[in-house]
Amino acid sequence: RLMEASGVLFLLLGGLATCLSLVSYHPDDTSWNTVSGGAHARNLIGPAGAYLSDLLYQLLGVLSFAVPAIVILVAWRWLRGRAIPSRLAKTCGTLLFVSSAAALLSLGPPWRLFGAVPAGGLVGTVLAEYLLAGFNLTGAFIVACSALLVSLYLATGFRIGHLTGLLAAPLIVVRPVAEGWTAWRARRRARPRRPAPVRVEPAPEPSVAEEAAP
Repeated sequence: RLMEASGVLFLLLGGLATCLSLVSYHPDDTSWNTVSGGAHARNLIGPAGAYLSDLLYQLLGVLSFAVPAIVILVAWRWLRGRAIPSRLAKTCGTLLFVSSAAALLSLGPPWRLFGAVPAGGLVGTVLAEYLLAGFNLTGAFIVACSALLVSLYLATGFRIGHLTGLLAAPLIVVRPVAEGWTAWRARRRARPRRPAPVRVEPAPEPSVAEEAAP
């Protein structure tokens, strides 16, 4: 019962409330780096949601939505009465996933949320700078992608064999089209070709010398 009650609490407060605060974030709301006087907070969760969403966006950027997603997954397991196996490994894998994904966002083309927040947040910006200083751009991408792959192994039941199913999924749509195209070409080649029309050229007219000859 305690696990179930904790799951409900985490699902509503940690998952739903955090997600709504991120979705309804407004740059003009009073937060850690914005002062708007006595203006009413436009965030759906009020001033608390404005402060929380601003903090998450500043730290993680786009990866802020990973926080309520992780909380919802944990709360759902608790509601079903399931304990989380290998807690230390999964916690390290989750932290590694968020940090490596934030670094990849910061290593990519520069773009900002709401015109001010980096895509990878402060965490991604700092990690990207360290990676660039040590490995340059190509090496930094390789290291970040390797860390992301390791994090999937630690935090989830990911296996390389799962990629086969993901890559084969688009073939479900492409395969019937390719087979139809091949069958159409085969039918077209099997059609009997019409014989080329025989062109009959008129006989040459006799010349003047031939007409004058006896």
